[in-house]
Amino acid sequence: VDHHLTQIDVHPTEPWILASHRRGGVSIWNYETQERVMTLKNLAPTDMMRSVKFIARKRWFMAGDFHGWIHVHSFAMNDEVTKFKGHDGAVISLVVHPSDPLVVSSSVDRHIKLWNWKAGWRCVRKLKAHLNNVEKVLFNPWDSNCLASVGNDNMLKIWKISSPLPVTILDCDEHQLTVDYFHPGGDRQYIVTGSVSGKARIWDVKTNTCIRHISGLQTGRCVGVVRPDCPLLVMILQGNVTSLYNFDTDCYENSIDFKLGDVLNFAYAEGVKRLPPPKRTSSSGMRSNQSI
Repeated sequence: VDHHLTQIDVHPTEPWILASHRRGGVSIWNYETQERVMTLKNLAPTDMMRSVKFIARKRWFMAGDFHGWIHVHSFAMNDEVTKFKGHDGAVISLVVHPSDPLVVSSSVDRHIKLWNWKAGWRCVRKLKAHLNNVEKVLFNPWDSNCLASVGNDNMLKIWKISSPLPVTILDCDEHQLTVDYFHPGGDRQYIVTGSVSGKARIWDVKTNTCIRHISGLQTGRCVGVVRPDCPLLVMILQGNVTSLYNFDTDCYENSIDFKLGDVLNFAYAEGVKRLPPPKRTSSSGMRSNQSI
């Protein structure tokens, strides 16, 4: 890779990784052939790209930059679809509604916004979500009218997209960096969050209680599920060892040390028995913003 990477996404049907670059570019890689499919170095040449996401059903991808602009590009036509000023600060997280023409963005400006691309990318909902950075937003895979958010104000919040107010607010005691839903079987429905101090917390969605704390992680930014319907969670242990944590057995499985430095991000590709890694280079050598 040419520059430091900040975030990745995996296409749901093509063997592609979408990566955002610190110096403003975006690239798509084929993880089967290990070749680059597309590079856009001038998407925002003076801005860091903070977030990326495929909109697979439209054959688009979007990227959020450091100054709050959201760029939408067609990877089929290799052409710009649109770009617009979405926030008053860096766009940290992007997520696509599974069926409606909606994109959700979050930012350091403390807001979550819903954008409708069929309405000309009009903002259809603005949520004053957190007291500080909104680090991540995510739709509930079993209820697409709900989404979760975490922020630097220590809070985990659950929202209905039809309402400006959260339906649930949970105090996580410290800054949260990531959130993910998972459903390990039966009628259990949980959320996992990762904190700045390297702790993971597992929350029961039905009772709104924290049912498990997991400490000793290298970073709380890289915590999440392999698949929403699977009891396996990805955790990064001390020494940047990537491990699969089994919620049902409360044990770590298949720990791997890639010896590539800091692990900051991961993505899951359906039907592929590996989680594809992008890399981050620095003046001191190679570091990894990788997945297993």
